[in-house]
Amino acid sequence: MLLEKIAKLRNQLLRSFFMFALIGCTFLTFPGLAQDKVEKDSAASYRVVSIVNPDIPPSSLKVLLRPLSAEELALELAAWLDLLQAKSSQLSLVELALANPEKQNELASNNKKVVQLDEEKSALIERVRQVMSVANAKGVDTTSADLYVRSVGGIPSGGGAATIFVVTKNWFVSPQGGLKLAKSIGLFLLCLIVASLIGRVGSSAVGKALDRAGKTSDLLRSFFVNIIRRLALVVGIVIGLSYLGVNIGPMIAAIGGAGFVVGFALKDSLGNFAAGLMILFYRPFDVDHFIKAAGVSGTVESLSLVATILKTPDNQRVIIPNGKIWNDVITNVSAKGTRRVDLVFGVGYDDDLNQTQSILEDILKKHELILEDPESVVKVNELADSSINFIVRPWVKTSDYWAVYWDITRQVKEAFDEADISIPYPQQDVHVIK
Repeated sequence: MLLEKIAKLRNQLLRSFFMFALIGCTFLTFPGLAQDKVEKDSAASYRVVSIVNPDIPPSSLKVLLRPLSAEELALELAAWLDLLQAKSSQLSLVELALANPEKQNELASNNKKVVQLDEEKSALIERVRQVMSVANAKGVDTTSADLYVRSVGGIPSGGGAATIFVVTKNWFVSPQGGLKLAKSIGLFLLCLIVASLIGRVGSSAVGKALDRAGKTSDLLRSFFVNIIRRLALVVGIVIGLSYLGVNIGPMIAAIGGAGFVVGFALKDSLGNFAAGLMILFYRPFDVDHFIKAAGVSGTVESLSLVATILKTPDNQRVIIPNGKIWNDVITNVSAKGTRRVDLVFGVGYDDDLNQTQSILEDILKKHELILEDPESVVKVNELADSSINFIVRPWVKTSDYWAVYWDITRQVKEAFDEADISIPYPQQDVHVIK
C-alpha cells in the first residue's frame, strides 16, 4: 500500500513538472504572445476619459490628453470620431426632412434644428482637431480622421438657400465660428501693433543710450536701432500667427533646415556680413570719413552689413564688399582733426639756401589756414642729383588739407620767380667726342 501511494505521488509530481515546463517553454519560445495578451488586456481595460464632458473647452481638453500614451490617444480619437459621426448622422436626417416637400409645414422648426446641430457639429470638429493635434505629436496616424473631418465639415445642403443663409449667419455670430475667427484676427493685429510700438520705444531708448555714451559710431547706432525694431516685429508676427491657429513649429523647423543650404550657398555674403559686424563694433571709420581701403579712396556715404559705399573725389559711387575692406589695410584720413601737409621743393646748387629758407618760412607764417601749433617745419632734406631739396611741413585742419597744399605750391613758385631762385628739373648733358 505504501509503495503504491509513493508511486502515485511520484507520477503526479512528474506530470506537474512537465506541465509547468511546457508552459514555460511556450512563453520563452513566443514572448510576443504574452506581451500581446497584456497589451490587449490593457487596451480592453482602458476607459476613455475625454468624452465624459463633450463640451469641455479645447484648452482644457489639450491638458487632459497630454499625459496619455499613443495607444490611449488613438482610443480617445476614435471615441470623438464616433460622437462626430453620430452628430453628422442626426444632421443628415434633418436635412433630408427639409428636402421632403410633404414636410414643408415643419420647415421653420427643422431650420432651427439644422442650425443647432451644425453648431454642435462645429464644436465637436474643433475638439476632434485638438485630439488629432495631440495624437499626431505622439506618432498616431491621423490621416483618415483628418479626411473624415474635412468631409463632414461643410455647410448643410438641405433646406435650400434659406437654410444656408441662416447657418452662415449663425456661423458669424457663433463662439466657435465667426466670433472666434474675428477674435483671432483681432489678436493678430493687436500683436503687430504692440510689437511695432515696443520696437519703436525700444529702438528709441537704445538710440538715446548710445548717444549718451558718446563713443558709438553712427553706423553702429543705426544698426542697433533697426535690428531691435525688426526683431520686435518678427516676434509679434510669430505670436500673432499662434493666435490664428497656425502651427509655427514645422515652419521654424523648415527655416532651420533651409538655413544650412542657404548659408552654404551664400558663404561669401555671410563673410561680408561678419566683416560688417566687425566694422560696426571696432569703428575703423564712420559716415562722412575719407578713407583709403581695398585700393579705393573716397568719402563714406553709407555702410550696410554686406557692403560699404564710397564717393570718390571725382563723384563716383563705389560699392565695396565689407570682406575686402576688413581684410585689407584701412587708412582713415578723417580720423584726426589735424593733418600735416608734406611738400618738397628743390632749388639749384648755385642758389642761396638761407634766402630760400626765409622765403618758405615767410609764406607759411602769412597763410591764415596754417596752424601755429604744432609748429611748421622747413629744412634742407636732400642733396639730389639736380637740386637741393627742402621739406616743407605745415600743420592744418584736416578739412583744409588740399586748400593749403595747392596754395603753398602756387605761392612758392611765384616767390621763387620773384627772388630769381631756380627750380631745377632733371636734365642730361650729351657730350659728342670726335
